[in-house]
Amino acid sequence: MKKVLLAMMIAGGFTAANAQQPPIDMQSGMSDCKHWLVYGDFGYNTQTNDNTGNSTKLVNTNWSVNPGLGYKLSEHFTVGVQGGIAFSHSKVSYTGFSSYYENKTDSWTLGGFIRHNCCDLGKTFYCFSQLNASYVGLDAYPNLNYLASSFNTTTSDQITNGYGFQASWIPSLGIRLPHDYSLELNLGGIGYSYITQDHGNGTSSNMNVTFGQDIRIGVAKDFNFRRASDARAFREPDMELHNRSIENMGGDDEDGGSRKGGRKNHDMDDE
Repeated sequence: MKKVLLAMMIAGGFTAANAQQPPIDMQSGMSDCKHWLVYGDFGYNTQTNDNTGNSTKLVNTNWSVNPGLGYKLSEHFTVGVQGGIAFSHSKVSYTGFSSYYENKTDSWTLGGFIRHNCCDLGKTFYCFSQLNASYVGLDAYPNLNYLASSFNTTTSDQITNGYGFQASWIPSLGIRLPHDYSLELNLGGIGYSYITQDHGNGTSSNMNVTFGQDIRIGVAKDFNFRRASDARAFREPDMELHNRSIENMGGDDEDGGSRKGGRKNHDMDDE
């Protein structure tokens, strides 16, 4: 697993190192790509497994919210920070009984990302992939039982805390909207996590492939903040042309006035 994670990080570093410089607007001297990216996505999935042999039913439910802020190095590469919160719930119920058993886990992540805009599919659609690397913290609530026979709820003696690291690679599809907004959609990816838990639970490492299982929908917005000096440099040529036009108009009025005065004096001399 560690070899797979190392390969993912090396691939991400290689793509970032080969990022192209942004094209420059020759009139303003500025990059014509957007400078900042703000995005957020929401993910939800649920799985149900009926085991008729043991008369049990297992339901897993997961949801997460993940915002991010990035700086655009070029039209193709963006780097930044990302994070998120997630909730996981699993419940085992028994056929013919009201009792059930469940586990709950709350977690949060904070880390960085590298995004590569792979290609444009016309003027509306585009493809991109994102490599995330994050620190993980979690609180697990195991062995929550509801016993219908005594109408009470029993819980485990302690809450399990954990921390660790996770990385993921997610390919996605984007749809361009007006005013530099985009709608983003992905249907899963490849992820790796390494988590250490207290109370003697030890460590665990998992490799997950979730293509077609984890659906995420998000919204992104591009921002372009110009520095004051760049804005002045962009406006100065237009102001200079405007001032020249005013000066030329003033010169024409003076020449016209002098010509009129000359004609008037000439008429008086003839009289």
